[in-house]
Amino acid sequence: MKFPSVIIIIFFLAICFFVFKDNLSARMLIWGVVMDTKGYSLKQHSFGKSENQEYLELSNGKELVRIIRTIPVDQSKYIADKLFLLSAFFEPFSSPYPEAISNKVVCPDEFKPKELPIRSGKAFKLFAGERLNYGICAKDLITYRSVYAIFNCGHKGVFEISTFSKESYLQDIVNSFSCR
Repeated sequence: MKFPSVIIIIFFLAICFFVFKDNLSARMLIWGVVMDTKGYSLKQHSFGKSENQEYLELSNGKELVRIIRTIPVDQSKYIADKLFLLSAFFEPFSSPYPEAISNKVVCPDEFKPKELPIRSGKAFKLFAGERLNYGICAKDLITYRSVYAIFNCGHKGVFEISTFSKESYLQDIVNSFSCR
C-alpha cells in the first residue's frame, strides 16, 4: 500500500513543480484568470502600497505587457474613474502660455483612443510615449502602439492590462484574457 501513495505524492509534486516553476503561471492560477502569455516571461512582480494591488510586468524581449490587479471597495466607480482619467488626456484644455495663437490645446482625432471590440471589459488602442505614457498627441512623440484594457472580475478584482509594442497593437493577448 505504500508504493501507490508514494507514486501519487511524487506525481503531485511533479505537477506542482511544472505549474509553479514559472511565477507567471502561478500568479494566473492564484488569481483565477486565464491569458495567453506564451512566449512571455515574468520580468517583475510587486505589490502596491496596500495588499489590494499587485503588479506584473511581462516581456518577450520586444514587447511589454503590464497587468495590474486591484481589489477596490467599489469596482464600478474604480473602473469609471480609470476610464475618465484615460479620456481626460485627450480632452481640449486652455493653453498654459500667455498670448498663445490659440487659447485651446486640442488633440487631433487620429491620436485619440479607439475602442476595441472584446468579449468582456473595455479595451482601447492608442499611442504611448518613450516612458510608456498615454496622452500622446504628436506624431514625433509616438514610441509605442498600445492597448489598454480593464476587466471587472468580481471578487477576484479589477484587472488592467497595458501592452506596448513598437511594431503592432497586441490585441490578441488582451482578447485572450478571461476571468474564468
